[in-house]
Amino acid sequence: MEQATAQLHTPRSVRLERIVDETPSIRSFWFSDVSMHKAHPGQFAMVWVPGVDEVPMSVLAIHGKNEAGVVIKKGGPVSTALWEKKPGDLFWVRGPYGHPYSIGHHHKLLVVGGGTGLVPLLSLLVHFRGRDVTLITGARTASELLFKDWLIADSKEHQFKLIFATDDGSYGEKNQVPKVLRPRNGNSLPHPSKPRKSVQVRRGNLRGLRNRTLPCLP
Repeated sequence: MEQATAQLHTPRSVRLERIVDETPSIRSFWFSDVSMHKAHPGQFAMVWVPGVDEVPMSVLAIHGKNEAGVVIKKGGPVSTALWEKKPGDLFWVRGPYGHPYSIGHHHKLLVVGGGTGLVPLLSLLVHFRGRDVTLITGARTASELLFKDWLIADSKEHQFKLIFATDDGSYGEKNQVPKVLRPRNGNSLPHPSKPRKSVQVRRGNLRGLRNRTLPCLP
């Protein structure tokens, strides 16, 4: 047990196997690491670029695949350093860390995430097979919708509802995601303190939306 814990906390070098431009501003970086392959939805890795910094990043580990990934929007020193790397280059990881999402026994589920905040929710979808799931995601414009084609294909194969929203209306609903959450009749959301069947919605990179309990879809 102590040896396993020590390995978890010791930085491990991983080699970039592939880099994918997911949107004009977001890239995914894929690598092989036994511990990260086993990361549960909601867990994160500490990503270290020597001489730059170490930061936490959500791990994208899809059940049944022998690779893990981090999905990054270029901004800070570490993300900028990773953007300059090529397949075959090395960086270091520790973990995974954090408490996985608690799925519970709800049958009707509302999943919301935008931008890179969608990443920890993607590996969660496989655990929702057979449930009544609605996923709402959005971006400023169509080209910035993360994993759009993959989500469309997956929603058809596994029969979950998928709603896209863009600020400029270039794809899906012309709206910001928090407003799409409002009931279709246009009323404001009921106060979460009132008794009702509900599900937990996790915040992605969505302005004005925090972790909160919202009513299930009708």
